[in-house]
Amino acid sequence: VTIGNVTGATGVTINSGTAGVAINTTGAGDFVVTSADTVLIDSAGVLELNSSAGVISIGNDAVAQNINVGTGAAARVITIGNSTGATQVVINGGTAGVTVGANAIAQAVVIGNQTGVSSVTIDSGTGAINIGTTIAKTITMGNITGATAVNVNTGTGGTTHTTTNGIFTLATGTGAITVSADAAATTLNIGTGA
Repeated sequence: VTIGNVTGATGVTINSGTAGVAINTTGAGDFVVTSADTVLIDSAGVLELNSSAGVISIGNDAVAQNINVGTGAAARVITIGNSTGATQVVINGGTAGVTVGANAIAQAVVIGNQTGVSSVTIDSGTGAINIGTTIAKTITMGNITGATAVNVNTGTGGTTHTTTNGIFTLATGTGAITVSADAAATTLNIGTGA
């Protein structure tokens, strides 16, 4: 069944009242919409895109065009993924990297949660990992609750702690402060600068 044609300014309009418009296919019948220009889908109510037996793909063609989600200038909550079973969210980037919350608006960026044995891993190949390397700010790691522990390990590159006209404090509540307690024949220098 063919309706209309692709000649000149030919147009096809389908109107309906409150009963709506239904388009159904059965068996191996596909529903295909192709446009050489723009495709717009707007709804004043709920707009859903679901599949009961296949992958839902957006932008899966090898075409170098941006994909925008929720970029309209309106306050909204954008949720990706859920907390059911083995649900997983994977975010990949090419050589341009992945940016989270880097716009010029003061905001909180939260990664991970405080439930059970949840873990957060931040890693990179041979590149550096920078935390709070610009602008004056307070950077806090760890807390003093229960058995909380903070471990800093280094290889042959060592560890450097530097302050600029600041105070370096090493304190403990009721425990011991131990400096160079391993059985190694090394030199311990304190205040040896000229």
